[in-house]
Amino acid sequence: MPLTLKRIFVGGRNLKRAFIGKRTFIRTSAATAMPSSTTIYVLGIGNLGKFVAHSLKRAHAETPVTLLFHRASLMSEWESAGRGIECVSLEGAEDVPDWATGFDVELLQPLSPSSSLSKEPIANLIVASKTYMTSAALGLIKHRLGNTSTVLFLQNGMGTTDEVSSSVFSDPDSRPSYWAGICSCGVYSTSPFSIVHAGRGPILLGPVVSKNEGVIGNNDSIKSNDAVIQQLLTTPTLEAAATTAMGIKKAQLQKLIVNAMINPLTAIFRCKNGELFSDPPRLALMRLLLREAGPIVRAILREHSTTTTTTTTTTTTTTPPPPSQDPADDESFTDEGLAASVLRVADNTARNTSSMLQDVLAGRKTEIDYINGYLVSEGQKLGLPHKNNATVVELVEGKVVIRVEDIQERFHGA
Repeated sequence: MPLTLKRIFVGGRNLKRAFIGKRTFIRTSAATAMPSSTTIYVLGIGNLGKFVAHSLKRAHAETPVTLLFHRASLMSEWESAGRGIECVSLEGAEDVPDWATGFDVELLQPLSPSSSLSKEPIANLIVASKTYMTSAALGLIKHRLGNTSTVLFLQNGMGTTDEVSSSVFSDPDSRPSYWAGICSCGVYSTSPFSIVHAGRGPILLGPVVSKNEGVIGNNDSIKSNDAVIQQLLTTPTLEAAATTAMGIKKAQLQKLIVNAMINPLTAIFRCKNGELFSDPPRLALMRLLLREAGPIVRAILREHSTTTTTTTTTTTTTTPPPPSQDPADDESFTDEGLAASVLRVADNTARNTSSMLQDVLAGRKTEIDYINGYLVSEGQKLGLPHKNNATVVELVEGKVVIRVEDIQERFHGA
């Protein structure tokens, strides 16, 4: 069913309903002014979305932050939670809950004859939704985003920005500037609006480059109107840092490989992260998959290294890279370097149940199409082997469970 947006202002304690004709508006006394160009919208209120929203509000109380809800039941849960986000940090001596309030919210509602689309421009948007929901969700607010908007994608997997450019913002002249973020902190939820900050880790931010069009947006510098980037960089608990387009591409690909080697294998073998590679045949399978994935990510890096982009707070310079600085020659992108990263993360998260295994067990859709599926898609474009990663995608999508004894039968060259 088509969706639209209904505006709901939250912040005060006394909720008031105003009926104007047949349209219903829900307001609180906190809504005394229209949001300015500094308003930061958060789309996707999962673990990371809640953590970022909480951190922004605690560090910048004066900055308007609007949460975009995708289902009506979140509104009652929001009310039950006291219209705020609770965060417990395990880093301190005491696990004391920390509350952030004063948010506005907008609720995604089914389209009806009495509803209307908000036309309020969005200058700053953080997308923390599931990858497979992104294009549809952005389509709902496409009319509120333009070439002066900044969209930051904080997501697992890759390929979302290309998909969004193709299906939502097909006109490069009116397309927002894209940024991507890679988060290495540990966050989990204990209730719809309560999270635990279980482990510190930085968020790396960088401009997104299109293989065909260069930097997506006006340029890849941190412009004065990139309020969302400026605010994140000055939010202490996020430990955010900015990098270049190539820097964020490297970080994305490194995380992609880790996710592609751990998440789907835990799903098809039904095991925790730390159990995955304790069995030699499963370790050998990971290395087999890397023999496909390694050349693919190195080829992607070379495609994006035709220019090197230096990002500063005011300027952007573009120069040809010296031959000796081929990013694919980085030791961390050799098959052995990538395998070491995978094993390190598996060891550090040994007791964890991967998000993909959790999704499979709960009967939810997974993000496999944007992880191993992305490797398969890029392998096809590049003419590189990808058959075994395609098998992984098929097994996860089919919710197939296999045994160690099945590896040779299922995977080519095992």
